[in-house]
Amino acid sequence: MIEKENFEAEVHSHIKACLGSVLQRGEIDSPGPVLLVALSGGADSTALLSAAASLRRFYPVSIRVIHVDHGIRPAAERALDRQGVRTLCRSLGVGLRIATIPPGCIEAIGREEKIGIEAAARKVRHRIFRSEFRRVGAALLLVGHTADDELETLLWRLLRGAGPRGLGGLPVQRGFLCRPLIGVSRQDVLAYLAETGLSYRTDSTNADTAYLRNRIRLRLIPLLNREFPFWRSGLLGLGQTQRKVADFLGSLGERQNWRPLESAVGRGLSLSTEEFDALFPIVREETLFYAIDRLRSHPPPKENWNVDSPGPPVKEPRRAAIRTLCEGRVSALDLGDLRIDRRENAIRIYYPLLEDRERGWSFQAQKSGSFPWAGGMLVVEP
Repeated sequence: MIEKENFEAEVHSHIKACLGSVLQRGEIDSPGPVLLVALSGGADSTALLSAAASLRRFYPVSIRVIHVDHGIRPAAERALDRQGVRTLCRSLGVGLRIATIPPGCIEAIGREEKIGIEAAARKVRHRIFRSEFRRVGAALLLVGHTADDELETLLWRLLRGAGPRGLGGLPVQRGFLCRPLIGVSRQDVLAYLAETGLSYRTDSTNADTAYLRNRIRLRLIPLLNREFPFWRSGLLGLGQTQRKVADFLGSLGERQNWRPLESAVGRGLSLSTEEFDALFPIVREETLFYAIDRLRSHPPPKENWNVDSPGPPVKEPRRAAIRTLCEGRVSALDLGDLRIDRRENAIRIYYPLLEDRERGWSFQAQKSGSFPWAGGMLVVEP
């Protein structure tokens, strides 16, 4: 376990490195960048906010916080969460916005899109993060993923048949997303909270084995600890190897002759089908992943977006879906913000123009209040 000063130094180091990357790309030019912290009120995000807030003593940053009440757990428990994050933010002197999703909305979205509650909640949560990120003009979104979360994610992806990218683990930074705690363990987090005297909330659904991630944490990991005590180092080694494989395949994708696309359908990239089909199957897949990342790191100008919306919901591309397009079994994929289609002469990946884009259930709240949303009401509190 690491001491308080070393814990905060680890967090500061990752945040400054991520900020340096964003500044180098010219994506922000503010002398006092805004850091948006995703705060659930649990141990990891509480430690993250405290350590990030301490950076203000050494570096000119502003801290804003977003808390999402998913409307899934009992009302009394959620109310205590909101009270806890308000108290914490007040004590640290940081701005807070709370987005409250009415009970039943997450389940409705899951049924409509034929996905589980976990996936629906994650989709809505990240949707709100993106909205708040744009609203406050943030440079980075900080999330509290730890080294333990990375191991759980690797197991989850392994069970779901992920490719090299998925098995490469959780990077410290991906675009504007920063994971300052990825190098520390959950034990380190708890030790830091004990030393600082900070309290935190425990999500009752963390014990619900109806969720796959909880089954991994509560059933699979104890079994691995008992029967295969070396599994952590082995899995991290696998992740390091797969990250190198993914980097190599990604470099091949980067070398392809992607051409700028600006047409009546939208703005993006295109590659001739002749060049695409000449690639090895795995390189085709990674080439598409590369193009998706490239476009998402440079979103379209704001004039192409609905001013009342931060854009349509983003769908993370599943390898199985990408493979169906690469093999010619489907001719198009909808990723929410992006679309991929295969024409006679070209593979195209692009942001659809506003009039051709589904608005879905997006929102951007400029002030507190209640807003009709996803078959119910979304309540945004100051």
